[in-house]
Amino acid sequence: MTRTTRTRLGRLVGGLVIVAAVLAACSATDTGIVPDSILGGSDGDSEGGSDGGAEPADPTPTPSLDLSGTEGGTDTGSDPHAPRAPEVVRWGGQGQQLAIVIRNQSEVMIRQANTVIEAIGRDGAVIDTATGHEQTTCCSVLGLVPGAEYGLFADLDVPVTQVSSVRVTYVDADFVSVTSYPEPVTTRVLGIDHPAGDTVVRVDIDVHEAASPYLVGQAFLVDTQGRLVGVISGRWYCVGPGTERELRMQLLDPTPAGTSVDRVVVHPVPDGVPPGVTHTCT
Repeated sequence: MTRTTRTRLGRLVGGLVIVAAVLAACSATDTGIVPDSILGGSDGDSEGGSDGGAEPADPTPTPSLDLSGTEGGTDTGSDPHAPRAPEVVRWGGQGQQLAIVIRNQSEVMIRQANTVIEAIGRDGAVIDTATGHEQTTCCSVLGLVPGAEYGLFADLDVPVTQVSSVRVTYVDADFVSVTSYPEPVTTRVLGIDHPAGDTVVRVDIDVHEAASPYLVGQAFLVDTQGRLVGVISGRWYCVGPGTERELRMQLLDPTPAGTSVDRVVVHPVPDGVPPGVTHTCT
């Protein structure tokens, strides 16, 4: 089955941004006010301020899987300068949500690309396929420089425990050669909370410089054995250079006891690339 992963609703808590997929209202860069946002990661549509039919969380998450160093996909087109397929660094998940970390193993920056995620069963056959578009965070890649990692996720029709391997390919990749890879945003993980039916990562960001007022980022969640159990992926908007802010990145799903944050990565959406945000920042 092929699906387009849809979005669900987040919220604003005490001036802290909830990780966003398709974002609502926007404020001027220098106001210091962060408006409400919408969070991606469910299999239910949302528009405006509704829940969008998100499915209830699995009360008993299944054990995660993890596979390191697995390469997935094929080269993009016949252009000799086109990016190589992303390397699947690790994958896992829980319940029916697959979590993936890929690495850009090309010498070009992926300005924007959708992906096709294929879950492969033990017999080598594809048992589920997920695709995305620019309005979702599940399967879209933005601003990925050479050697950098990026988090993806997919809601499957089968448990993750039935998946034996994962393949990821770029679709319609927009790429450009780059000569330097500055670190315009630094992050510091403050902690992870486990309210009922939810998982929330708290992180400080420090924006040194940015090519655009939109940011994209992910948090990689691991269990007590270091296996990947979830990816929170989102976008923030109207964030200018010199900004320091604490963010709450919300999964809207429970994770196993002892889940911790392996890593948080945040970087600007490249200038001129549609960020999946319908509001203009000034």
